[in-house]
Amino acid sequence: MNISRPVLFFALLGSLPSTLLAQEGKITTWGAAPVGIPSGATFVQVAGGSSHSLALRPDGSIVSWGADFAGQVSNTPPGTNFVQISAGSSHSLALHADGSISAWGSDVVGQVSNTPPGTGFIHVGAGPYHSLAVRANGSIAAWGSDFWGQVSNTPPGTGFAEVDGGEYHSLALRTDGSIVSWEVTFPA
Repeated sequence: MNISRPVLFFALLGSLPSTLLAQEGKITTWGAAPVGIPSGATFVQVAGGSSHSLALRPDGSIVSWGADFAGQVSNTPPGTNFVQISAGSSHSLALHADGSISAWGSDVVGQVSNTPPGTGFIHVGAGPYHSLAVRANGSIAAWGSDFWGQVSNTPPGTGFAEVDGGEYHSLALRTDGSIVSWEVTFPA
């Protein structure tokens, strides 16, 4: 399985700390309390949660910093076999090179403990309280908070390449370049 790493990634979550990775691999943050930023120009991806941040190094290791009230920093998995990261409100996801997923941090609604086992995933995305992943066959797995339908209204089928979660909705990018968004549907 060949999983490429993005060169430029931008993560924003409201007015909380925001993180930018420049083409040179340098991290810049702004907003509330962006402390503990790793130095150097050796990063390929960043992800920002509510009060913690992650960065992925070219060797596949993960660096994390910020608030650690739910283990979102101290439980960051060690190793050098990661190819993608994503941060929720106080939990995070990482995709291993073998297509398996690691999840850590807050687990109040199963956004960590309900992570699907096994390999065969190609992308992960974290909403504040839910998690998403795309399987190699292009289908989507979703788990965690479903208060707004961000899990139960996940579109069936294949043809998806990337996913991400917002507070009240989820998004997926199809392989044809179109975008699908889903949330709870209220009767008219």
